[in-house]
Amino acid sequence: MKIGFVGLGKLGLPVAAAIASKGHTVCGTDANPTVAGYIASGEVPYQEAGLCDLTRVRWCDTVAEVVASSELVFVAVQTPHDPAYEGVTPAPAERRDFEYQYLANAYREVCRHVTTQTVAVISTVLPGTMQRVILPQGAARTVYNPFFIAMGTVTEDFLKPEFVIVGADDPVAVDHMRRFYKTIHARPVVTTSVASAELVKVAYNGVISAKIVLANWVGEICEKTAADADEVHTALSHAVDRLWSPRYFKAGMGDGGGCHPRDNIALSHLAERLDLSVDVGGWVTASREAHCQWLADIVKGWCRQTGLQAWVCGREYKPETNLTNGSPSRLLASMLLCGFCDYEPAEPGVYVIGCDHAKYRTWKWPKGSVIVDPFGNIPDTPGVTVHRIGR
Repeated sequence: MKIGFVGLGKLGLPVAAAIASKGHTVCGTDANPTVAGYIASGEVPYQEAGLCDLTRVRWCDTVAEVVASSELVFVAVQTPHDPAYEGVTPAPAERRDFEYQYLANAYREVCRHVTTQTVAVISTVLPGTMQRVILPQGAARTVYNPFFIAMGTVTEDFLKPEFVIVGADDPVAVDHMRRFYKTIHARPVVTTSVASAELVKVAYNGVISAKIVLANWVGEICEKTAADADEVHTALSHAVDRLWSPRYFKAGMGDGGGCHPRDNIALSHLAERLDLSVDVGGWVTASREAHCQWLADIVKGWCRQTGLQAWVCGREYKPETNLTNGSPSRLLASMLLCGFCDYEPAEPGVYVIGCDHAKYRTWKWPKGSVIVDPFGNIPDTPGVTVHRIGR
């Protein structure tokens, strides 16, 4: 098939390259002209595991050129939040929806040039947004097809998903999407209404966030009793029928990335707008921040006891990436008013493992230091106090 992308950011470009690796003809454009250089060089400035050959994607200078060259057009334009809602500082009391103007403008421009093409919007939105904000911008055969991916592992997550969600009212468009995905993988393609698909996307992220909150709740109980967080995690990992998979249920830091913290804040906004009986998104947000404050209090206690300065190790939101969007490490550093330890330290300090990078397990920590490890992976070191939270 001939596939087009309007939006070649950290999501769109890896997916475009992955689709091209399956033999499709892929082109795309982005408001950021430096992306053309990424395609020409085959390299990106961010970490992306298993990135496919970018040079297979043809750069287009205009949306009109993308649409004219495609049968199926993916619109992968950001729906950002104000930086205050990213999750690297405590969330403001006022809740807000995402900013949809970039997506609305891009969709309107696509609609100016479509004829028989199917348009697939993949940007994260709250339920009802497509009908209220996006679709009125123009007439096109449109589906809502969000991806369940994480930055840093976009390629693998797209090529090997648990399932695909397609929200649409047009059976021709649904058939088009099913035929496309048969060329990518054999995973289920679930079809729903557009509004249901919108909710599936944010609910999926919300459930993962809640799962991490519960894992850290278990970790805090373990820290204050004789229980061990890793033993509890291992035992509950066998409950795959009535509970869940073992993923995301290991006590550590809060969730992060460019989706989860901001999605929960947006869901909290939705709870206010719809007058829901329970604000689950707000509860998850508050729980994430309370857990981080609890860790910060532990670190401050070690600083008072030792007279040493605190440092957070790892700015990233997870080990597989160099992205710091929504990083709980940055939230912790903002609460501690401290800096980051980017290199193996030479002086004693109170060092917090904010991101579970494997390299920290082999660092030679200065004698007299305290290592606060929420993940429980730092080995014992002579002359160093290792505080494995909940272990």
